[in-house]
Amino acid sequence: MTKAMLIRRLVAVVVLIAGLVTAAILGRLFGGAPGKVLYEIITDFTELQIALIAVYLAYVFQQRAFFVQMLRTLWSQIIVSKNEIIRYAHDPVLTQEKYARAFGAVSIAIDEMRGVYRNVGEAGNALGDYPYEPLQDMLRALTQLGYGEPTDGQRANCRARVVRAWNALRYDFRREFRPPEPSHPITEPYAADPRRDSAKDPPPPRTLTRSSGKDDKSSKGGKDA
Repeated sequence: MTKAMLIRRLVAVVVLIAGLVTAAILGRLFGGAPGKVLYEIITDFTELQIALIAVYLAYVFQQRAFFVQMLRTLWSQIIVSKNEIIRYAHDPVLTQEKYARAFGAVSIAIDEMRGVYRNVGEAGNALGDYPYEPLQDMLRALTQLGYGEPTDGQRANCRARVVRAWNALRYDFRREFRPPEPSHPITEPYAADPRRDSAKDPPPPRTLTRSSGKDDKSSKGGKDA
């Protein structure tokens, strides 16, 4: 159950409860004899109504929790597939066996996605579009690299395409379960436990990155590998 589906069901429950309360009040005040009968019916079955609504809400939140768990499992598989391709593209010796392992990892993620989301626009004979195309882009980058003896430039191009696809996928995919910010984050490099004597030691010297010549702190927020 997606977040949008959950919100629609909660709104429907709120509207139902508001409708029952409004009908009871209007029946009591302005409905005359029929209205009073309606009021008595609603109030007499209040406990049953509350029980039914509680059961339905429990079912809704259970479905939502199950769906979020499926998303997190799929998210872990996507991370594994991305890392397998990146590691493969760094390997100087690209054998068919290593290629099959990376190909299998991303193929599993692609097929597991179909078990969580159906295709966008899929209905009747229409197949629709794959819900998260960047995952397919990772597979395309891997298949284009292939195995054998690709050049350093070809391996670097594969890694760049995978990172680009990963960043696009991560941005939208995580919006469904939106992880919260930590309550006690550590955002500075070279952190130490303040309870220990090592916290008084000076941090190690900043190193220069090979790509920009800037210290490693300036690279925060850059591309993910």
